[in-house]
Amino acid sequence: MFEGSLLALMYDYLIDRKTLEKFDFYVKFDVKAELIELAEELRERVRQLEDANHEKLRGIVRKKVENFVRDKAIGIDEEKRKKYIEVYSEVLAQPEFYYSLPKLITEFVKECDLEEFEEKLKRAWAELCLYTHLSRKFFKWIMKNPREVWIEDYDEGLLKKCCELYITTSDLLLSALLLGYPKIRETVSEIVRWWIENFGIKLEMTEKMLDNIDRMLSNTNNGTKP
Repeated sequence: MFEGSLLALMYDYLIDRKTLEKFDFYVKFDVKAELIELAEELRERVRQLEDANHEKLRGIVRKKVENFVRDKAIGIDEEKRKKYIEVYSEVLAQPEFYYSLPKLITEFVKECDLEEFEEKLKRAWAELCLYTHLSRKFFKWIMKNPREVWIEDYDEGLLKKCCELYITTSDLLLSALLLGYPKIRETVSEIVRWWIENFGIKLEMTEKMLDNIDRMLSNTNNGTKP
């Protein structure tokens, strides 16, 4: 959920930005799904490239797209096939598609004026990776506590950490949703109030994002620059 919040937001933005800028149209949901599938398949290959090697990136993307279209777009004429390849290649050749999560976090907080939360989000991501990606630190801990693998055992410290990470992830998810869909701000405001009333927990990032959204909408209505 942590990773998906940022990736979904970035993917949607990059696809809309390029198709509108280059071709003057938005693509449908099924096309976005195909583009995201291709981006995920390309991710590791692209990350092995040297920084700023855009020509190699375009070449790798173009070859992947041509193979995909050859297998997928059976029965369409040559003109439509070329358009298919052009649109997909232009979209997927954007380097931002293949950013690491820490870099995505940096871009997200910069865009949303949430820089004070950058280190907290990066720490949360690093901690989540320790347990979900079976890191060296995880294996060292298991070697010292092998019983944890075989029996259920209450670990107060680990439970507390899990709760903290869940809260941070929920805070990030709601903030990302607000950026993508500002019209849901009333619903999100109710969720924020519910957390405070029922748990005494403030979703600080979401609260600031709500303030930012309200300010941007107010500036837009007043005819001033956000």
